[in-house]
Amino acid sequence: MRRKPWSIIVLAFLHIVAPIGNIAFNAILTKKPLAQYFAMAFSWAYLQVNWYVFVLPIVAGIAIYMCKKSSFYIYLVAISALFVFSYSGYLSKAGTISLLPVIAVYLVNIGVVAFFMMPAVREIYFNPRLRWWESKPRYACDLRCFFGVNNKSQEGEIRNFSENGLFLKAEHLPADGDVIQIEIPNQGGYHGTFEGRVIHHGDQNRIGCGIEFNHNKQSSAQAKAIVGELHKQGRMLQGRVLAEDSFSYWLKSLLTSGKGFMPRRDK
Repeated sequence: MRRKPWSIIVLAFLHIVAPIGNIAFNAILTKKPLAQYFAMAFSWAYLQVNWYVFVLPIVAGIAIYMCKKSSFYIYLVAISALFVFSYSGYLSKAGTISLLPVIAVYLVNIGVVAFFMMPAVREIYFNPRLRWWESKPRYACDLRCFFGVNNKSQEGEIRNFSENGLFLKAEHLPADGDVIQIEIPNQGGYHGTFEGRVIHHGDQNRIGCGIEFNHNKQSSAQAKAIVGELHKQGRMLQGRVLAEDSFSYWLKSLLTSGKGFMPRRDK
């Protein structure tokens, strides 16, 4: 699957359409007809004064969807600015609208910010390795290789391969963070020499370890050639089945079991 988690997509969408909801909410608070308030809200005079109602939620929504380190800070700045502008706007109308609905809206916004401050969510923005939807497709294989650390060579077995890394099985595994050299001797057209950094994932260190390539021009071309051959043979490893990846499946799972609220972290 190459799509972001549904929870991220839905939150981004809700932020982007939030200006429409804000206009409707303000119309209800001020007890004005919706059509009349919408016409007023989209007038140039209103937009000049209340531009933040439209711009800041949309910026926040785009930042959520981008899932980058910089976009996390953009989101916090946009939401903080929206809080300040909104509170200033409330003070100017404090005598004409009830405080309780305003408090309710602020509590919802604070809840959303708290969601993004949770480590499991925040790490997606700061650690590219957790953004599994950005990873290259993996292909099953069974390739003999030789790898070395500090000029000591060992034999191993590559169980899956992608353009940016591989999964290595061996009797004696290198340690986390080790930079190793990997040679794939010619086997039916598969061959290459790569440098990579060892990344262990949980209990997988008992059966093997992940290697993230440090590519140069030559190794990148060799990796693409190997992937091309594996792709022709139909060896791509599938993720979830299509039905489990649908919005309806995610929503049903969220409502019935609570699963899907937090973005999953593939390993």
